[in-house]
Amino acid sequence: MATKSNKEQQDIKSLMMKEDSFESFKIVKGDDVEYIGARRVVKSNKIVESRQKFSLTQQRAIILAIAQIKPTDEQLKPLKVKIADILALPDGKKISGAQYQQVREEIMKLTNSSIDIIKNDQSWVSYGFISQVKKEERENFITIKFNEDIKPFLLNLKSTYTSYFVLSVENFRKVHSIRIYELCKQYLKIGSRKIEYQFLLDMLYLKKSKLYQKYGRFNENVLKPCIKEINETSDIFVEYEPVKDGRKVTHIYLKTRLKPHSMEEKYERMRLLKSKERKSIQTTSNEDTLKQAPLSLDTAYVRTNVAESKDKVTKKPAAIVQNVYDKLTQKYTKEKVDFVYELISERDDISNPSGYLIKALREGYFDDQFEVANMQRSQASDAIQTSRFEYQDKKDQINIAYDQFRKNLLRRYYENASDEDLEEFIFTYEESENTMEKRYAQEYIDSSPSPYAKNFFATWLIENHGSDDDKLMLNVKHYAKIEYDFEW
Repeated sequence: MATKSNKEQQDIKSLMMKEDSFESFKIVKGDDVEYIGARRVVKSNKIVESRQKFSLTQQRAIILAIAQIKPTDEQLKPLKVKIADILALPDGKKISGAQYQQVREEIMKLTNSSIDIIKNDQSWVSYGFISQVKKEERENFITIKFNEDIKPFLLNLKSTYTSYFVLSVENFRKVHSIRIYELCKQYLKIGSRKIEYQFLLDMLYLKKSKLYQKYGRFNENVLKPCIKEINETSDIFVEYEPVKDGRKVTHIYLKTRLKPHSMEEKYERMRLLKSKERKSIQTTSNEDTLKQAPLSLDTAYVRTNVAESKDKVTKKPAAIVQNVYDKLTQKYTKEKVDFVYELISERDDISNPSGYLIKALREGYFDDQFEVANMQRSQASDAIQTSRFEYQDKKDQINIAYDQFRKNLLRRYYENASDEDLEEFIFTYEESENTMEKRYAQEYIDSSPSPYAKNFFATWLIENHGSDDDKLMLNVKHYAKIEYDFEW
């Protein structure tokens, strides 16, 4: 997808890899032509897990268009994509007539394309993906306009999305590599995912192929070559193995990790570093960034992480005049007064603590220590906040996986239910005092159960006739522990 010479690409990549410059990750420009590989593709996980059928040329065009959407965009705009980028030609290389013909034929089909977001066999929605593609005479680019219906899946994404650099997928040559890469990248922070085999076939538009109903053929022709290409040319490394029920493959277990020194790994590291640096230089007079518990004048209040000798005797702080303390907290921040007061309260060579405190604050005796303490506190807070974000991200990812798992579990019990099971269910709830339970039973009596009634019936089947393992799996916390060793 790049349009520069190999040497120029390497120079750009080296610039983006610099550890001492967060700004290196901004879009890189040369001769006023931006290098598209430095852009990030950001799309909703609903698109990542949708059923779609695009050629490699079409996928390249879509990725290059999505990469131009800005986080601040409120509307879907027409997006220009260079034909040379779609063909992954080096800058300056002439595009042949056959190549123009190839791009035209593939891109013109995009207006008839769709993506299918499938909840289950009975619940799905199909979206027209692209509303317009256009190329004018003498132009070296095409213009793509996404359908307004998919706006929620491309703009203002705050959670449950997948993102990566264009650079990470620009060398893929196999039609399914990008889709499999995205499915692995989606669960990168968790580190692994288990995906239902038939669901994967469906997403890749291969479910109807008799050839791939047997895992062996799918593995040799699709999965193995794509994983090999991902491992050799992208920013992640993927390991996989089939999960069997008897002799039948039911799921694929994918384990993913970032390659060390990859663009993505350095980007994440520099992003966190930049965040910490930004917080550490905030003014110490900002009360909001220095919120601490109130200080009692006769209580030891140590605010630093300075190591103390274990055999040191802690002395009761020397008293200072209350009105002096009150006046100082008006002139300086309360945090700074508390900090300096605690340091001098441990000394026994100060005859007038109030006077010394006034002078120490005015002359800045302990300013350096106070700055260090603030930075340590900020870094600790930042680490806690980062940990919280990572924890929540993991929960979000597991929730996505659990939603699909639970649907499959309920479907399995529902499809295998007997007439006797239904008779027992109706008998149990047809005279229930609970309005909803009684309603669901009546829907079955009328032979017109709603999706909610089906879900309730399937859950009842598991709770009353399911295996012990399946009963436990009705709880997402248990699922998280078993499948991901994650404490909810």
